[in-house]
Amino acid sequence: MAVTMGLRLDESSGLLPHVKVLMLLDRKADIHLAKRCGAEEWLVKPVDALTLKRAARRVMGVVATAKPLAAAAPARRWKSV
Repeated sequence: MAVTMGLRLDESSGLLPHVKVLMLLDRKADIHLAKRCGAEEWLVKPVDALTLKRAARRVMGVVATAKPLAAAAPARRWKSV
């Protein structure tokens, strides 16, 4: 949290551009502190991989879209011997 506060302080003084922050918290009580520090996103541990991936994509601004699968190569047909 101290690092996030430092980033926000440097940003407000013009030393750094805005840096997006995803915090992993140990307990729900820390959510208030994450908000006060200016974190864009936070998760309370334990966190599964999919939840972490989705949160990271939200912070980075990556839109999760369902991409169509590439057309599969036609199945090979083996000649019977």
